[in-house]
Amino acid sequence: MYRSINAEFWTDPKIDRLSPLARYFFLYCITNPHSHMSGIYPVRFVVMQEESGLSSPQFKTVFQELLTQQILHYDEQGKILWVTNMLSYQAHGQRAQKGVAYHLKRLHHSSLI
Repeated sequence: MYRSINAEFWTDPKIDRLSPLARYFFLYCITNPHSHMSGIYPVRFVVMQEESGLSSPQFKTVFQELLTQQILHYDEQGKILWVTNMLSYQAHGQRAQKGVAYHLKRLHHSSLI
C-alpha cells in the first residue's frame, strides 16, 4: 500500500499547532497498514498504541489533542477512525471514488459516515 504525504503538511496551520508527538502520531494515522484512502477505517486503540510505540499516557494525550483539533474523529462503538481531509489527498479519479463508496458500505453504518 502506498500513501503520499503532501509537502504542505509541515506548513499547514493545523499541523503547526500540534505538539511534535501529535504530529508523529498523525503521520502514523495516515500511513499505518490499516488505513484506507477514504480516511475512515476500523482500528482499535490498543492496536494504534502498540504500532505507534507510544506509552499509554502519551497515546491518550496525543489522541485527545487530535480529537480536540478535529483532525481525527473516532467512533468508539464501531472502533472506527476518521482522519479528516485524508480523502481529498489520497483518492483521485472515478475508480478511487468507487473504491471509497464500496469501502464505506462495509463499515456497518458507523456514526462517522
